[in-house]
Amino acid sequence: MRRAATTLCPRLFSPFYHSPRAATIVVLSSTSTSTSSAPRSLSSTQHRLSSSTSAPLSSPPQKQPQDQGRDPSQDQDPGHDLDPKDQDPKDQDPKDQDPRDQDAASSMTPAERSVAALLAQKLQPTNLLVQDVSGGCGSMYAIQIESPLFRGHSLLRQQRMVNAALGDLVKSWHGLQIRTSVPPPDAS
Repeated sequence: MRRAATTLCPRLFSPFYHSPRAATIVVLSSTSTSTSSAPRSLSSTQHRLSSSTSAPLSSPPQKQPQDQGRDPSQDQDPGHDLDPKDQDPKDQDPKDQDPRDQDAASSMTPAERSVAALLAQKLQPTNLLVQDVSGGCGSMYAIQIESPLFRGHSLLRQQRMVNAALGDLVKSWHGLQIRTSVPPPDAS
């Protein structure tokens, strides 16, 4: 999950930041000396390294005076503090929120409930589980259903019965996983 755009990376405030992807070194200290003719901005100098550079990229930078009050744990992965539990729910993208949070009275989303009601009406299941496995967008479902109406039918016929019960609703979905079973015979 991504953090809001206002969150700043602590490594960007170190006086010497190296980006291994772009092979770019950004010097954020205005007191640095540079012999190249790279363009300068107000407080940073950016040098593009060529493959002929003889200095290794892994050499440690000189410690600057402003480094002394810094926490060494900030040198770790910049995403170490991106725990979604600590994030303000108002800052979350609605697409990333669990749709089950919107309906706390039930463990099913409204779409799951409508699919379950349709199957319960047509197949009289003894056990039924409907899960939206698409992440809340309602386009992929996993259905586990146990019904006495399946008794004597092949697995293929049972799944066709579920598809027939869902009707045109299933045509708008991207995927459907069906697991059918027959309840055990009564011991009476």
